[in-house]
Amino acid sequence: TEDFLIKQMKLHPECSNWEAVGHSAGGRVVEDIGVNHPEIKVTSFNAGRTLFDNNTIKNIISKHDNITSHKVVNDIISTGISPGTTMYHTLDDPIANLNPLKTHSLNSFTY
Repeated sequence: TEDFLIKQMKLHPECSNWEAVGHSAGGRVVEDIGVNHPEIKVTSFNAGRTLFDNNTIKNIISKHDNITSHKVVNDIISTGISPGTTMYHTLDDPIANLNPLKTHSLNSFTY
């Protein structure tokens, strides 16, 4: 994914604002791209990060202004620390907060 994105950036230098968006494993991928390429704006939703990730210390001490991570509280898939800014969301339904299929779903985010 990163190689493809970089290739597209080189093929289209007229485009000055590149963005990458991902959910779950895709969120993890775009966050990692954002760490390596601060010129790319990244938004992730419930990125697949755990408390056991190798990058946790790196993510804490590094500043990544280009990355915004959205996480639903109680989502067990995205418990690890994401680089950049993290915005936490809660579900209105207390029962849904206990269901991992609901907390991890992209449907949990409404704007």
